[in-house]
Amino acid sequence: MDQGKINIILLSSRLSIKANSGELIMLMFRAITLVFLLIIPISLFAQAPADTDNGLKAAEELFDQGKNDDVIAKCKALIESNPSDRKAHDLLGQVYERIGEYEKAEKSYTEYLSLSKEAESERDIASAMNNLAIIYSKTGNYVESIEYMNQSIAKEKGFNNRNRLASRYNNLGGIYKRMGRSLKAFKNYSKALKLYTETQNKSQLPLLYNNLGAIYDVFGQSKKARELFDKSLEILDQSSKTDTAVIYNNLGSHYKSVKDYDQAMDYYNKSLDIEKEYGNRPNF
Repeated sequence: MDQGKINIILLSSRLSIKANSGELIMLMFRAITLVFLLIIPISLFAQAPADTDNGLKAAEELFDQGKNDDVIAKCKALIESNPSDRKAHDLLGQVYERIGEYEKAEKSYTEYLSLSKEAESERDIASAMNNLAIIYSKTGNYVESIEYMNQSIAKEKGFNNRNRLASRYNNLGGIYKRMGRSLKAFKNYSKALKLYTETQNKSQLPLLYNNLGAIYDVFGQSKKARELFDKSLEILDQSSKTDTAVIYNNLGSHYKSVKDYDQAMDYYNKSLDIEKEYGNRPNF
């Protein structure tokens, strides 16, 4: 065989090897891609972050409208798609708390706290502790309630957010009020009022004045209580239905204490109407 034929054969062999190598590389690439797709958690494809955010926003709007059953369904769907969605667990806890399902609320808030710790989100940890403290106070577990609220307050102090800190002091005052420790309640309400006044957060002042008025009633200072109740009504923004219901309820208690039963009944009924509208469990 002459040299020319040998060269042609060698060239053909090299081309064949290159072709086979190219096909082999393509097959390997496809195989790797398939394996990669198979090992990616399906949940990553189930719901994109934007869809999750939109779903949570829709659930929050339903919550504001008092559509409790729809909120529960929406939150459960979000959690099914992404079990680590701590905001959905939080909102689910809020709606369960609203309708008086405290055991379910505690479970949702506990999951919210656990996920927040995993994510090392200190703000969410503080928020979850606040929520659990309120649930514990409503179920009579006051030791844990105060412990969790104090932990929440300690964390909030580190964030330099006076409005959130004021909210925690207000809630701690509410816990002490439930326990019948009026002086402790008064001190914490006063701390909250000071902070809200400093930040000029007028939206929270009606409820604070009202809470303080309720404490003055307990102290037997009806005149001072009435002044604070009137001040509360003057600046009340009735768009906050939950606060309005609490304020009317406290006014009912005030008028009951001074034996003005017609006025007391009027305010109790106003409070009850709002609670019914939003499917809330009445606070009295």
